[in-house]
Amino acid sequence: MKKRITQTAKYWQHQFEIDDKVLQSLKQRVRDLGSPLSIDKVCLFFIRNILEKERKTIRSELQGAEPYRPDQKYAVNDKIVFPHWGFTIGKVVSVRPGYNPVDKRFDIIEVAFPKSSDTIAQLAANIKTPHKLLEKSDEDDQTEDIISISQKIYKRYKQHIRPKIEYFIKNDGSFVSFKKNCFLKELLPKIQEGLLNIVDAVIDINGKPMSVDDLIEPLELYPKGKITDASRFSINYYLHNDNRFENVGTPDLVLWYLNRLRPPQLRAPIYHLQVKKTSFNVNVLSGDLRAFLADIDDEVTPIEYTTTTSDTKTVKFTLIYPHLHAGTIPVLPAVLDILPTADSELLILNFIDGQTGETFLGWLIEETNYIFGFENWYKKYNLPVGTLITLKKTENPLELIIDFNPQRRRPEVVTVAKINNDRLTFQMERKRITAKYDELMLFSVVHPHEVERYSNRLEKQGVSLSQLMEDIFPELMQLSPHSAVHVKTLYSAVNIVKRYPPGPIFYELVTHKSFESLGDGYWFYRNM
Repeated sequence: MKKRITQTAKYWQHQFEIDDKVLQSLKQRVRDLGSPLSIDKVCLFFIRNILEKERKTIRSELQGAEPYRPDQKYAVNDKIVFPHWGFTIGKVVSVRPGYNPVDKRFDIIEVAFPKSSDTIAQLAANIKTPHKLLEKSDEDDQTEDIISISQKIYKRYKQHIRPKIEYFIKNDGSFVSFKKNCFLKELLPKIQEGLLNIVDAVIDINGKPMSVDDLIEPLELYPKGKITDASRFSINYYLHNDNRFENVGTPDLVLWYLNRLRPPQLRAPIYHLQVKKTSFNVNVLSGDLRAFLADIDDEVTPIEYTTTTSDTKTVKFTLIYPHLHAGTIPVLPAVLDILPTADSELLILNFIDGQTGETFLGWLIEETNYIFGFENWYKKYNLPVGTLITLKKTENPLELIIDFNPQRRRPEVVTVAKINNDRLTFQMERKRITAKYDELMLFSVVHPHEVERYSNRLEKQGVSLSQLMEDIFPELMQLSPHSAVHVKTLYSAVNIVKRYPPGPIFYELVTHKSFESLGDGYWFYRNM
């Protein structure tokens, strides 16, 4: 005796098939609704139909039999159906009295099963005490709501059911799909090329991603003044299949943008942010170096070496030169935590200037660890390397506040980096700093184009990290009364000309005989 076939994992994982009759019913259902259905609802539709078909088959075979209940009194020749045994039908062939200390007096019935002549079951009946079979069973009770059972089956076997139905819908030819929804091709409103050109112009004029509702309004594609799901689906479908447009929103919010409006800097990874070396042996680092490794905000540092924060709404980091020069911010693990999930390779975010409330766009490309779009913001406030930047979440998942702590413009002694005689040199000058900063990482870089040319020469010459550190360290030592350089200062300085995360820099300090630790993060260079 076995369970109903729809109660088995084997059926949903390997055996269930889509019946053409049910497919036609689905099409008629979509026609009646006049709107698209989610793939999840389509899956539930098929499951419900399979269950209903099975129940009809079972009812036709019951032949007036009643479901078995231990509290029921039975007589010889009574027919009984057993839902928990796959709705097997049996016939009572004998009844005799029974007794036990728990149930006291009850009946023992012998049931024969015509389809299995060798099987005789002895069962309790006419019991007056509670029994587990008297409790409602969600899966075995034939009267249970089919909708509820369908949902449970789908939840349990979704990974097997959904791909099969998605594949079938895709290859049927009658349906079209967008994201997690499908619609009958015959019901799609016809949209002319001219209307898509209007959509192009509307996005171009606004210069920002736009929702489908905002695009439908100028097209006047809504009957009786109401935007329908069919209209939304149709516009989304046509835009998705037009190479001029791309969805730059989230799984929950479709936003359309023009491919040609992408900044040219997004066509390839930004050179200044390409890391030269990431591997290092963390086991050779001392305790204080590991602490500084976690303290420095670098998006390339493996997450296991970084610190976590309980603040899920605010992220703070220190600006380094590669991001200042490229007009980007790093996608640190903490930053990633406050970002929404992208629906495609490009996610466009709206940033609010915490100082003025003005807004501007930021672009995040999948597989990169930076957000582009901050060049003008950095220049507006003349922010130096070492500025402490803050990102804050808002109620809108696609909107973030970017800010810094302003300070009164007053002359301060700042380390200025410049190229002299084909070398990166440093000198102390008085400059006005507008923002709070990390004093160990503060630099003012003059003549960025000269720095860029110098960096390109180093790249062509194949200068190693070790060689670069040996060139930079003595220059920094001249600025210190004790000839000591802090590891955070060294990290910030190295990144002016070549992009390196802190791990490899710290590794070179430990393994290179010319570098000597003075404690508290300060190091000395001894030319061997």
